[in-house]
Amino acid sequence: ANTGIGFELAKQFLSDASKHILLGSRSASKGEKAVQDLQSQNPPGTVEFMQIDVSKQDSIVAAAKHVEVKHGHPDVLVNNTRIFSSGDPDAADIQSLVDTFTTNAAGPCATVKVFEPLLSRSANTPRIINVTSVLDSISTRLDKSNPIYNFK
Repeated sequence: ANTGIGFELAKQFLSDASKHILLGSRSASKGEKAVQDLQSQNPPGTVEFMQIDVSKQDSIVAAAKHVEVKHGHPDVLVNNTRIFSSGDPDAADIQSLVDTFTTNAAGPCATVKVFEPLLSRSANTPRIINVTSVLDSISTRLDKSNPIYNFK
């Protein structure tokens, strides 16, 4: 959530003074900068950084433990991951495709599975929001006839 749709979604949630956002990011420096950028806008809600790499099970478990210990449970889980590992579709090798699938598909599934018991503790109706992008669709990125093919 340090850029793009995730960052904008965090801004929307923060417009409500009753909201506290845990902004997750693989990169501590990028995540902490995003938190500073959000805080500089003096939103009514509050935000803190939480490191999480959805391609690593131990990172997901550690993030869930952090949420449980510090906050008890989340009311909303937003899965907003998107990578295309090779960057260049012509350079896509097996490992970059595996990394892309792990982060964009398996990672959000694993995150939901780990966070589901915590979400069930919410006094509100818990929500899971999955954000996807055609920009990192493997089939779209490898199709040379698609205009997105050349998008970097």
